[in-house]
Amino acid sequence: MASEAITKSEAVESLDRMRNMMANVRRKAEEQTRTYLATGIQVGASFALGAADARWGEAAAFGMSTTLAAGLVGHGLALLDVGGKEGTPILQAIGNAGLGAYAYKQGFDLMQRRMSSEGEGTD
Repeated sequence: MASEAITKSEAVESLDRMRNMMANVRRKAEEQTRTYLATGIQVGASFALGAADARWGEAAAFGMSTTLAAGLVGHGLALLDVGGKEGTPILQAIGNAGLGAYAYKQGFDLMQRRMSSEGEGTD
């Protein structure tokens, strides 16, 4: 079995390629972790907002919908960069949860009213 020797410059180039490849893998893993974390925060915040609506009523926050208030406050604080580099995505996720829950509720209520005015059941 013949072994092929590589030059020092080839070894250095190969090592640099491996380092770059590992840096890319690490960067992609960090991006995916942030995405999954934001999704988890958004789902958890949506659940908490639904529970708050059920417990204290929809208009418990400043006389407006709790979900809408959470969406506006979350995005407002993120826009002002209150959370810094690490906290801003969390505030954005909470804002997304509030706005998403509010939009869902408005669409649901609209269709229920429309269906009941047309005499259709919701079953």
